[in-house]
Amino acid sequence: MVFIGALATGNVPAWMLRFVPLNRDGTPVVALPQDGQTTPAQRSDRGRVRDADCSAVGREPGASAYSFQSPCAGRSIAPNGRWGVEMIERTGAVRLAGRDGLTIDDIASLADGRAFVLEWSPSSDWFFVNHSMGRGEERLRLFQIVNGSVVERSALFAEASREMVSRYPCLGRRGELRVSGRRWSADGTRVALVAYAPADACLLRRGAGDFAVEGEWQPLWMIGEVESGRIDPDSVRASAGGIAELPSDGPYAAF
Repeated sequence: MVFIGALATGNVPAWMLRFVPLNRDGTPVVALPQDGQTTPAQRSDRGRVRDADCSAVGREPGASAYSFQSPCAGRSIAPNGRWGVEMIERTGAVRLAGRDGLTIDDIASLADGRAFVLEWSPSSDWFFVNHSMGRGEERLRLFQIVNGSVVERSALFAEASREMVSRYPCLGRRGELRVSGRRWSADGTRVALVAYAPADACLLRRGAGDFAVEGEWQPLWMIGEVESGRIDPDSVRASAGGIAELPSDGPYAAF
């Protein structure tokens, strides 16, 4: 992978241009309001906040993931219909709310003004978020609902990062790894994901205009268990052509 020429000429390889949130195929989650709930963010709600672009809020047709953009109102209801993640209009606060519209727990870590895409586990007690890092890059964040509290679990991100560094040691120097969740398994125990890094992650700057290439890397597809963070070794595969398409063979066939 030649970075110097790409940075100098702008001829960036095609896979480097694909680090953007993609629509997830799957059955849409029906977001029907219950008595006492605020109205879910539909397309008619978009653009109501002054000076805010709310056009990306919601689900695209045929997709199960829900896009949030601060400070626009949004709500993604869990498959069980008992609770949902909501962003409060204008304030950008994020919470888990029940069907009665009352707050179950605040999710302060998602109320930082950055966009994120949320995907519920079929079991409704887990969800993952692809949190925007800018430049089309994302960080996977995994949450579990335990006794009415939203608890962030970091084991899966840590194991995916460890797998990347073990294969491509140059990525360990700067620690700027990115992981994006793509799809839940049908039983809600595993997540298919892709790990990558900023395009210049293996470049060492030695001075003004003086760079050295420390190594090469490619995005890695993986499947991980949410409880333990364990990565299925049979699922790890490099993707020289980019991260646009989830693999469909081997352990990915179940997804």
